[in-house]
Amino acid sequence: MSQSSDKVKHIFACTMQLLVEVGGDALSMRKIAEKAQMSLSNLQYYFKTKDVLLAELMGYFLADYVEGFRTYKSDFHDDPRAKLKRLLSAILERNQTSDCDKIFKELWLTASRNQHVKAALDRYYQELSLAITEVLLEMNPTWQQSNVTKAAYFLISLLEGCCITRATSPLTTAELTEQATRAMHVFLDQGKISITET
Repeated sequence: MSQSSDKVKHIFACTMQLLVEVGGDALSMRKIAEKAQMSLSNLQYYFKTKDVLLAELMGYFLADYVEGFRTYKSDFHDDPRAKLKRLLSAILERNQTSDCDKIFKELWLTASRNQHVKAALDRYYQELSLAITEVLLEMNPTWQQSNVTKAAYFLISLLEGCCITRATSPLTTAELTEQATRAMHVFLDQGKISITET
């Protein structure tokens, strides 16, 4: 890993900490530079403006979700429902142990008024929907493409909603996983839940 990429990751880490601590509205390049223990001009060498930095941060922060889906491996002996339930459980458990709710709220709000960040978010949605579709079709190649595409977009909405509302939700991760698995199969099985529950 190059020294430059290490520095960029350090800047991203400091920016995410500040998003949690002060929120997107109070975030500034000067505060990021101070948090990263570097001069403002040095920070601007890597990122000319806050808009550019936040757009790049959006891609960095969300890329692990895309990669997580693409690298997901499951025992082929399991039935599709069990595979799907295990995948959903792993993702929801990870969200429970991170600051994703605070960070994603701030990035999403920033995207609503910042074209650079919105473009990065749009690219993320496209990549994530393709990655989810690939994984679902690998789980069960008999599912129809149109149903899988609908299920992928439903799952994106579910994950975002859970990330944003998890602090106030009365549902446990296990309960949420079970309900999400049922809902996914509404899309995957042509409007009917036809796979035996586990």
